[in-house]
Amino acid sequence: MATANIANASPWSWLTDQQLTALLLVVPVTLLMLIIMVNNHGMFIYTLDDPYIHIALAKQIFSGHYGINPNEFSAPSSSILWPFILAPFAVLGGAMVYVPFVLNLIFAFLTLSLLSKVLAGINPISKLLILGGFCFATNFYGLIFTGMEHSLQIYLVTLIACAVLNKEFGSKAATPAAIYLAMILLPLTRYEGLAISAPVLAYLFFLGERRAAVISTAIMLALVVSFSLFINHLGLGYLPSSVIAKTNMAGLPALIFNIISQSDKYGWVILAQLFICALYFDRKPLILMLITVTVLHTLFGRWGWFGRYEVYWLVFVGVFALHACRSCMRERHMTALFTMLPVAFATLVNSTVSVPLASAAIYNQQYSTSMIVHDLHEPVAINDLGLVALYGDQYILDLWGLGSIQALNYRKTETGVEWMSTLMKEKDVHYAIVYAEWFPEIPKNWIAVAEMRLTIPKASTASKSVFYYATDDESAKKLKTVMEQFRDRTPRGKFTLEMPVVAAVR
Repeated sequence: MATANIANASPWSWLTDQQLTALLLVVPVTLLMLIIMVNNHGMFIYTLDDPYIHIALAKQIFSGHYGINPNEFSAPSSSILWPFILAPFAVLGGAMVYVPFVLNLIFAFLTLSLLSKVLAGINPISKLLILGGFCFATNFYGLIFTGMEHSLQIYLVTLIACAVLNKEFGSKAATPAAIYLAMILLPLTRYEGLAISAPVLAYLFFLGERRAAVISTAIMLALVVSFSLFINHLGLGYLPSSVIAKTNMAGLPALIFNIISQSDKYGWVILAQLFICALYFDRKPLILMLITVTVLHTLFGRWGWFGRYEVYWLVFVGVFALHACRSCMRERHMTALFTMLPVAFATLVNSTVSVPLASAAIYNQQYSTSMIVHDLHEPVAINDLGLVALYGDQYILDLWGLGSIQALNYRKTETGVEWMSTLMKEKDVHYAIVYAEWFPEIPKNWIAVAEMRLTIPKASTASKSVFYYATDDESAKKLKTVMEQFRDRTPRGKFTLEMPVVAAVR
């Protein structure tokens, strides 16, 4: 009998949940990391410029100031919590840039551990394939390399979803305080977390946990409102500049467009969720909560920008999909379904696969720009804030507005371009580095000095070309000299620098 059991045992039966989680995390992350290091000549760079905004802000917070420039306030981070989490690590000096990556690895491991428990009892190789497909389909690995708060967001979402499953199908005991804490922290991590925290708190209130749900809701709202009052007190308005800059405030037409856009992209996911709700037909509070989450995301959420904005919702729905499939499908069918899942999420899979390309683009464009600005050692006006703010080591005028509420207000209200000249003169800035696509019209006194053009795919950068300008002949000569020196000492850079023989006023 024992011999028969041994013969029938899976060759992967030795694989524990912890080992499986480590395997799912270590192999893809290590492979992506190695390619990044090779592409970037041994330097690790995130796939977006945005995390460097958070790091620069966190360093200022550690010094007792909220903003990018030491002498003025700004709210460039779309996350309330993330810069404050990073701030204590400013003591590490230059090594601080690796902290978001390490934290994301920790949150990713914790998330995989939770997902593995949802699949308890499944054969290890099937579990490996199911979770592997799930992770690739949701850009799970790509989020780690953004250096942003999304891996924390996904962990909190998964923790909350698993707690709901346990409440509904497992223990009927009171929800642990840690889960209520997660619901409080989720909107502080990213504002769209309200689309999950609010419905789940209402769900728990309906199930009888009224005191805990009311207190948690009050704390959550108080913290969000307190932050709004704090930045408004600094003269920055009630929302971070990054949220205002990236949000269309056009009212009902924008809302309708958002619904159409979301439905066009993920309408089939909404239908799949309705099918899951049909399986839970006798659990009306649960169904109402799931539908409310999706309605809120469809109304106010977004998708895209290197596979970041929609993943929190997809993972929340996905946890219930895992449970539903685990309950009503045979293991081999479920394994086949989730192994093929990445095919249905080609855009998000592309975000994961493009991690090395995106890192290389940021390295060659944004990091190179930050080194030029550092060598220039003069105040500059820019439209992409992160690496230049972190490494530029001088005053930064953000013309796009994330780091300057004044510039943001001008850009949102002015029809001409003279406001840029006005701000630069006011701040004594003689250099501008911008995307032509973002600023098709420029002030008359700007002198074209150079164009930096990537020779590799732009991946996550907004444009392949960055244009360098000066406001007077003397500044133009200095900028051109600095850029020529940078080009000469960077022979392996995957970009070209085109500089006119004589800079002229445009």
